[in-house]
Amino acid sequence: MKPLHELTGEFNELWLKVIDDEISEEELKEILPPLDSQLTEKCENGISLIQNLQATSMAMDAEIKRLTQCKKSLENKISSIKGYYLENLAAIGKKKVLTNLGTMTVAKAGGKLPLKIDDEGSIPSDFFNQRTVYELDKEKIRTALENGTSVTGAHLEQRGLYLKIS
Repeated sequence: MKPLHELTGEFNELWLKVIDDEISEEELKEILPPLDSQLTEKCENGISLIQNLQATSMAMDAEIKRLTQCKKSLENKISSIKGYYLENLAAIGKKKVLTNLGTMTVAKAGGKLPLKIDDEGSIPSDFFNQRTVYELDKEKIRTALENGTSVTGAHLEQRGLYLKIS
């Protein structure tokens, strides 16, 4: 079967011959049906290809969604298992366990102390960035609390523990 661009060229040549009266009606009746049939078959193949590709794309979308859900489930399991080990190792005061596969360490989280906003409505307005809408400036509150200033509606919490596997 001829490529689509060749069929297109033949159709264009045929129509030019019809317009210029270079072809008789009899010749046109002989040439047009097979050319039209080839074009129909080529288009049918194109439709089939496109439908198959669309179906494959939709199947991939479904698989991506399924795998994303599986990944989220695994991440939740990992978090739960780490929490279980963290809770139990912390309960017995064990900070480090060496194994053949790696070291499990109960460590205190570093960085800034976690900021907990208890009641955003009671925080003084100077701790808000002024824009079109008031937005709580958590860094400003954190800095004030770290410097010993009392901020109504907010406090610093202790750093949490995390489980490190190396």
